[in-house]
Amino acid sequence: MDVDLSCAGCPRGAAGPLPPWASARGDAGCLSWLDPDTRQGQDRLLDRPPTIGGRYSMLVRHPFRARIGFTQWALFEPAAPWREGWGRHGDRLAELALVRIEPLGFIGNRAPLGGAAEQSGWLDVRVVEVILAPDIPRSFPAVRRGALGPLLTHPWPATETTVVEKGELVFYERTLTADIGMWALCRQSALTPPVVLAVGEWGFHEASFVAGHRPLSRAEARIFEGRSP
Repeated sequence: MDVDLSCAGCPRGAAGPLPPWASARGDAGCLSWLDPDTRQGQDRLLDRPPTIGGRYSMLVRHPFRARIGFTQWALFEPAAPWREGWGRHGDRLAELALVRIEPLGFIGNRAPLGGAAEQSGWLDVRVVEVILAPDIPRSFPAVRRGALGPLLTHPWPATETTVVEKGELVFYERTLTADIGMWALCRQSALTPPVVLAVGEWGFHEASFVAGHRPLSRAEARIFEGRSP
């Protein structure tokens, strides 16, 4: 069984190959993790990273796609930054996680999301793997080649930029228009150039990320740091 919440304007067919530095591709921004222990009157969004082997429900929306029984990656963000953005919640950055899920079942419906009726549904998943943000460099091999998507090449400046830090973790988010933007999760220290851990994009037909372990060259670091506020 396929779950396909894309529209006629979304790219068709399989996604292209991963850049050489990336080890995972997943969905971000088109899903919400729900807390299985929620009581009536409490916030229904999950506020702590999911656990391996746990069963969870996710509200998924356009342009999400999945195949029941086949694993794929999804981004987890705690409830507050998911709802309000990372600008006021840098202290939660270490709880951001890459989660490999196995979709088990889907119930679709048409629900009002973002002020308009959008195709959406409830996805039942089992969590297979969880990689917290601080553990990403130890989970994927370091590869010093491969394109970084919009991180170094997009025609900035952006209309809005958010930068939050927690230890060596830095989260960058740049809004290019009201509905189009990109984000990056990096590790930075005073002694070494930045290391890119994940890069994501969102737009009318895009809500995805790639993740890995990509040390920047000194030349790339100069470009990157020149575009950082």
